[in-house]
Amino acid sequence: SGRVLIDGVEHLVDGDGIKVPVSVVKPQHLLEDQLVRDEMGHAVALSEQIARFLGHVTDNLGAFEALIAEQYKSKPKLLAPNVHALHLGHDYATQHLPAIGLSVRRADAVGDRIFIDGNSAAALGFVAAAELSGVPLFIGSYPITPATDILHDLATFKNYRVTTFQAEDEIAGLCSTIGAAYGGSL
Repeated sequence: SGRVLIDGVEHLVDGDGIKVPVSVVKPQHLLEDQLVRDEMGHAVALSEQIARFLGHVTDNLGAFEALIAEQYKSKPKLLAPNVHALHLGHDYATQHLPAIGLSVRRADAVGDRIFIDGNSAAALGFVAAAELSGVPLFIGSYPITPATDILHDLATFKNYRVTTFQAEDEIAGLCSTIGAAYGGSL
């Protein structure tokens, strides 16, 4: 729950280990904290399911071959090329794509503390996607929405080939992003 009792007063423990009385935390922040904790619980379960799924996919190409055989049973000339394509894709991914090692797990070493909001998580996801793809990241954004924090967070990742642009309106943000995409940015 991320809460501790100190002299009978309930406290939240923030990301720096500082204990903050629950009574001074805004109700919205309490709800956000609980939502993040609940969603992290779901993310842990999802991560475990994805790991099992990936293990099955990479270990059992025979099942995919059987599906392809069923699909092309009336077109035998297409069977071999499609099975070959399956193996080419699998072999390429196995040999050339980095193992991202993405997993979500309970980290008991940091206790019960989880302090990240959705915008910060989105920004980290964008940086990770750009890094893993080897493509620079660009964000052109008009900062007058709840998503402004994404622009602010991404501005702190310049050493990861992230370029941020604060546009004067939404159209300028979109046009700059389209231009950056044509220039090879994610």
